[in-house]
This record gives sequence, structure tokens and C-alpha cells, in this order.
Amino acid sequence: MPARDQVVLRDIRHAGDSRWLAASVTDDGDLLIEGCDRGGAVEGLFGSREYEWSWTIQSAHLARLRDALGCGDDVLQGLQASFSGDAAAGLKAFLEDHAIAHDVWSRNGD
Repeated sequence: MPARDQVVLRDIRHAGDSRWLAASVTDDGDLLIEGCDRGGAVEGLFGSREYEWSWTIQSAHLARLRDALGCGDDVLQGLQASFSGDAAAGLKAFLEDHAIAHDVWSRNGD
């Protein structure tokens, strides 16, 4: 199976709220995980209706992630198999538990 450029791990829309999470490999070979939550549930937590974030795992650290996922060379397939849907909520803890270095960016606001 050929490697894919992006996988959507979560795309949930319910009663005015939405939660989206995707992973892609950049042109530089880094892994970019991006998420965006919108709606009243976000407002209850952050005081604004939108929260965006990204985690970047540099290409030098991808072997560690692939080993932790047990996915061979296709890290996107490994993420999709382990962290789709409701399981996406465990991805951050998984990265931290396996000491996988990642850069973090986030923003909340409308």
C-alpha cells in the first residue's frame, strides 16, 4: 500500500460543536498533527469558541514514533490504526509516554 499524504483521525460534528484532527507528512519529512475544536464545549473550557493546535514531530524522531506504534514505515497508517475516532484523545499522552519529542503550537480565540 503506498504511503498517503494525510489521514483524518477525527472529524466529529454534533449539536453545533466540531472536533477535527489530522496528520500529514510535510515536504521536509516531518510529521504534522493538526487539530481544531469549535463550539460551545470549547467555549466552556477556554472562554472562546475555537481552539486550534499543532504538534510537529521532526523527521529525526519519526523512527521512535514508528517503533512505538509498531507500524513499519507507514507512520500515517499507524496513527490511523491506533488513534482514529474517540481514540484520538489518547494521542498526546501516547507521545509523552513514549518520550517522542514534538514541537507544540496552539491558539484559542474566535
